[in-house]
Amino acid sequence: MAVQTVRILPFINKNARITSIFWEDRGGRPHRGVDLSASGSNVPLYSMCNGSVILKAYDANGFGNYIIMKDSTTNLGFLYAHMSSVNVSEGDTVTVGMQVGIQGRTGSATGNHLHLEMQ
Repeated sequence: MAVQTVRILPFINKNARITSIFWEDRGGRPHRGVDLSASGSNVPLYSMCNGSVILKAYDANGFGNYIIMKDSTTNLGFLYAHMSSVNVSEGDTVTVGMQVGIQGRTGSATGNHLHLEMQ
């Protein structure tokens, strides 16, 4: 029997909407991810992969609170940005469906959302 890797969206049991698409023009610069927003306060964000947190950082003029998780199966990175709070640290192991933070608008963001990139 083959083992399958299952992906979930960063939001569970929430109606999330796409507020900005990949490669959308941002004043001559392409948007390198997808912005997703779920209404409500303190909206939890969940890991889309099994792997580890390879970076946890803050960038006041860009991503705000953000993390990068590396998928242990595909070696892809998942960047979650603009979080109001982060529940994990560099080096932590993550599993699909594990809460990693709260949706926010830190850094250069105009509203509560998750900026999601696959790297």
